[in-house]
Amino acid sequence: MKLAKLKWETEMVPDPKTNKALAKMLALLNDITSRKLPEEVKKQINAEIEWLNTVEIRKLKKGLCKSHGQIIKVLCEKVKMVPISYYKTLWMSLGMAIFGVPMGVAFSAALNNYAFIGIGLPIGMVMGMAVGQKKDEEAKKNGLQLNVNV
Repeated sequence: MKLAKLKWETEMVPDPKTNKALAKMLALLNDITSRKLPEEVKKQINAEIEWLNTVEIRKLKKGLCKSHGQIIKVLCEKVKMVPISYYKTLWMSLGMAIFGVPMGVAFSAALNNYAFIGIGLPIGMVMGMAVGQKKDEEAKKNGLQLNVNV
């Protein structure tokens, strides 16, 4: 099964913000057309493209953003393909929650001064970004990284 074609082109859209969202979607679609995907994933992506082809131009930007997110979500869940810096962004917030908050509480309790509770957040952020960077490099090495930014 082949992927459906998006009827919208950058010359058809006068709004620069919508044009930017369209260029982002076209880059994603160009990248995934060259990859081998399961039929189930192609079917879901085709459904999103067909829905986008029915959207009127004044609602196109919102539709493009929604569909772009849905396609990325499907690729992440079903095929484990992720955009550039996906894990780094994800693990930055997880690091702050998992490592940073407990470390901040430990510092503030050890120093008996609760003004230091926020000191763990930047430490956790850096730790999370390091974990995410490693996972991004692993995804790139395995050929599971898309050539698009989110």
